[in-house]
Amino acid sequence: INDILEITKIEAGKLELRPEPLNIREMTDNIATLCNPCLISKNNRLHIDITPDIPEIIVVDKIRLEQIIMNLINNAIKFTQNGNIGIRISIPEHQNRQLIKVEVSDTGIGISTANQQKLFCKFQQVDNSYSRPADGSGLGLYICKQLVGHMGGTIEVESEPGKGSRFWFTFQVKEASAEELITKHQREHPKQDNTLGLNILLVDDKTVNLKVISLMLKAAKCNVDTAENGLVALEIFQPDIHDVILLDIMMPVMDGVSAMKEFRLRHHQLPPIIAISANAMTGEGQKYIEMGFDGYITKPVSLEKLVSEIKSIN
Repeated sequence: INDILEITKIEAGKLELRPEPLNIREMTDNIATLCNPCLISKNNRLHIDITPDIPEIIVVDKIRLEQIIMNLINNAIKFTQNGNIGIRISIPEHQNRQLIKVEVSDTGIGISTANQQKLFCKFQQVDNSYSRPADGSGLGLYICKQLVGHMGGTIEVESEPGKGSRFWFTFQVKEASAEELITKHQREHPKQDNTLGLNILLVDDKTVNLKVISLMLKAAKCNVDTAENGLVALEIFQPDIHDVILLDIMMPVMDGVSAMKEFRLRHHQLPPIIAISANAMTGEGQKYIEMGFDGYITKPVSLEKLVSEIKSIN
């Protein structure tokens, strides 16, 4: 009944997408957790591959995207026993970061060419003997096709009986602006008091990181000066003004570690110097502390991480 109501809304032109900032890595982790009992029951293994060029935060209709991926994964689990199921998220070749491709593959029973033609039609199910025990309305993939179309993409399938299947779809997104990230954060953490009231020197080679972290710090009532690498940071640092230095580790011209060491050579009295790194491996923070940093924050940076680390050492 829900599927029929969904189709009625889609075909009447009443479907409205509700884009919002989304961390696609967190979303896939949640999906994997939800699917785990079904995977275990059929002795299947799930593999997730998200290519590094996928933006950390995208703007998309989260509910609809989850609906499509869950439908494809549930189908893969339904027709696979003692096998492997994969999710791969990437940017198609010769495309910019406004188009993302999601692939769901399995090593299950596969689908004949004749049945592939029926997959995205209303009230159609594959009719070979392997699939008859699987219940369903025959509407899930039709709805997925309509949703993908509304999201500016296409959906396709590649399969061979006995050799598994691979479904993929594309959808259009945009990267979240700094303002959208702050709004998302404030919506999720509305009651926390994160006031710092400090003068911060923020050093990062990525413009978007400077904008986002600066907005977070300004929300904490901080004044922020920014630099795009360690060398610039050394030039603009003011010992009598800056209360904290936030140093990204990986930067061109002069990286964070080199900059921290140079700061300590040039100045006898320094404010706390905190490393910011995308490496969240166990023991990584202690490594940077031993190098000479006063603190350590992992990416993605959040307001809570900033406030907690700064307050703990300042």
